[in-house]
Amino acid sequence: MIVSQLGIRKRKYKGNKDHVSDEEMEEDFDSGPQAKRSLCEIDYARLTQMMDHMDVEQMASCIPKVKDYFEQWQRLLAAKNYNILVTGKGSKMKIINKFVEQPGLNMEILCVNGASLTTSTKSIFSMIEKELKIKMPTRRSMTPIQFARELGETIAKGKRHILLIIHSLDGPNLR
Repeated sequence: MIVSQLGIRKRKYKGNKDHVSDEEMEEDFDSGPQAKRSLCEIDYARLTQMMDHMDVEQMASCIPKVKDYFEQWQRLLAAKNYNILVTGKGSKMKIINKFVEQPGLNMEILCVNGASLTTSTKSIFSMIEKELKIKMPTRRSMTPIQFARELGETIAKGKRHILLIIHSLDGPNLR
């Protein structure tokens, strides 16, 4: 008897091996091996605790390696025309926060949590406007793109350098 992965059983005629007729071949679609289904119980608190512990261990080994890039990141940001996108598996929040703590960053640092449901492009623009104490014309008459251009031009006129950090750039309202 041959059992295929789809659960089909086929019986071959034992007589003449060269000839098997349709009547001698039997297919049974329902009686094949079935996947076992069972419920499992997960202790989410313990799972979260274990994952946090693993993150701490991985971060402890990762930060010394990443610190080698901090000087290069500072040079790129000092050149003023660069953006830095840090990607990869797991949270990069601790790494970026370590970078921001480095001495020698002569710029205004604004941090945004992109994963928050209240974070949107408009809220980021409002935060920049508020934190840098910039007075902009009323926004009602402008599209978000026009407002972003005006905000950028106003910041450039003031010759201020800002470092805008957006944790979780792929947050629900920033997609």
